Amino acid sequence: MDMFEETQPEADKEITFEAALERLQVLVDRLEEGDVPLEESVRAYADGMRLVRTCLSRLESAEETIRRLQETEEGFALLATDTEEDES
Repeated sequence: MDMFEETQPEADKEITFEAALERLQVLVDRLEEGDVPLEESVRAYADGMRLVRTCLSRLESAEETIRRLQETEEGFALLATDTEEDES
């Protein structure tokens, strides 16, 4: 697989935050070397932007989970979201 082969959006849904961040760092490092042809750079940029969106999505999801944690006498409990309460 070419280092700059485009990430498929479906594959981005399966990649972990850590894997996406690592792949993004590889892209950045390679682009910073400055010896990448223009067409390959554009593909790498597009791939990098998809990876950034994937990382942001994973972080937002983690933040939402943390916001939903509620301290109880036994420890922490995960609060139901509005959607989960409506389904009950």
